[in-house]
Amino acid sequence: RCYVLRAMKNMNSHVVNENRCERPFCVTYCDRTDTVRVLVGSVGDLLEVQTAGFDDGQMLIMHSETLFGQNSDKIPLEDLSFERTTWADWTGAHPESLVFVGDQPAGAGAQQSKPEANGSINSGSLPDLPKESDPNG
Repeated sequence: RCYVLRAMKNMNSHVVNENRCERPFCVTYCDRTDTVRVLVGSVGDLLEVQTAGFDDGQMLIMHSETLFGQNSDKIPLEDLSFERTTWADWTGAHPESLVFVGDQPAGAGAQQSKPEANGSINSGSLPDLPKESDPNG
């Protein structure tokens, strides 16, 4: 899967929850700090992570009615490794993958689409969850 950063620049799109897989995950993106973090829950979880503002130089997210800084090591979810790449490199390596290009009608989720060339996020190979990642990167 791929998440186009430009589609996540609107405050309402800074967090994308993906609950349609065995282990749900969310992709978070702060356009002010250009920071991406991908967090994964446990099998059977329903993630409802939300954007909650900006404070102390980082985006705030809410998970389970608790506020966390996007970079906090206290968030009770695992980090998932990801790759930040260009559109050309992504489509060259993964021409048939799903691409998140912004909010879709209810139930539509991610869709296959080709937006203009720009950065994107690869959330990793979902069947191999979890993967080790650098919590600072």
